[in-house]
Amino acid sequence: MDHCPPPESSDLTLQLPRDLYYQTVHTLAAALPPPVTDTPEDLARRDNAAIAEVASLLPANAEEVTLAAQYVAANAQAMECLRLARKYPGDPNFILKCTAQSASMMRQARSARSLLLRVQVTRQKREADGAATDKAGWIEYCAIGLMADAPRRADPLAWRPARQIRLRPAFTRSGPRHRHRHQLDPARARRAGRGLSIPSPPLGAERVRVR
Repeated sequence: MDHCPPPESSDLTLQLPRDLYYQTVHTLAAALPPPVTDTPEDLARRDNAAIAEVASLLPANAEEVTLAAQYVAANAQAMECLRLARKYPGDPNFILKCTAQSASMMRQARSARSLLLRVQVTRQKREADGAATDKAGWIEYCAIGLMADAPRRADPLAWRPARQIRLRPAFTRSGPRHRHRHQLDPARARRAGRGLSIPSPPLGAERVRVR
């Protein structure tokens, strides 16, 4: 990537992080448990609390934002399972299921947070080295440019509409072939279609004679 082309737009490296945060907020909101009530105010409070929790983890790049959102979502689901377990005290089986699910989500939340902390430590060590920081920044810059340009560099044949092939029926206005003027000559069809093959009728198929 040392000689990769830069992004076509100088604002692309600024636009993509904004898109990342926008997508992360909406994805996280869809993964959270329902708010306390159905009012717009409580919905906004729930989303704002999740955003504040993600921000408190100090994510500095796309990878850290994703891990922080995973931790917040898993932790919220763990707490929701505990709430449901206390909501139906008369159903022991339901309580056991909710408690087990809560413990599983808590383990996933802790795992995501531990991974986030390790990623942040690695980034901080890299930032302490100026050369490593410059190299990492250039690699990220190149990756953004190449991946954003990838759809435009797709195989043009995949986007080109298929060429319309007009097959001319082989018939004459006179002679014994006049009654078969609606039939196609396979040889001419292959030449017109540049390799187009007309499958033969299956064995045992009834032959229809055009009169």
